Amino acid sequence: MNLREALASLDDPRYQNRRYPLWGVVALVLVAFVCRVDSLRGVARFAQANPFLCKPLGLRKAPGRSSIAQLIRRLDPQALGSALQQVFPNPPSRLFPYLYRYYLCPGRGWQGLAGEC
Repeated sequence: MNLREALASLDDPRYQNRRYPLWGVVALVLVAFVCRVDSLRGVARFAQANPFLCKPLGLRKAPGRSSIAQLIRRLDPQALGSALQQVFPNPPSRLFPYLYRYYLCPGRGWQGLAGEC
């Protein structure tokens, strides 16, 4: 299973305003984390600075911080963790340092984006 398939299998928590596909926004966050971005505002700036990433991720344009934040806050962390495990069964922490720091906080899920573990 590839990353797109795994992220596309997630349930979209948004009832309306689905301007940006779920898998594309989550993939953008993951790419930004791999590139050492450490905040949602940074993810939005990263997307604006690298517009060539948008089309391959199914995004017409770079999403803003509020669009990214609203989606990430509503996303089920356990479902996302399961989807990521299918693609990255044993990812080294040095490859995804911010993913480990912000997402894999024990018992906190994406709440780690707002503070430290």
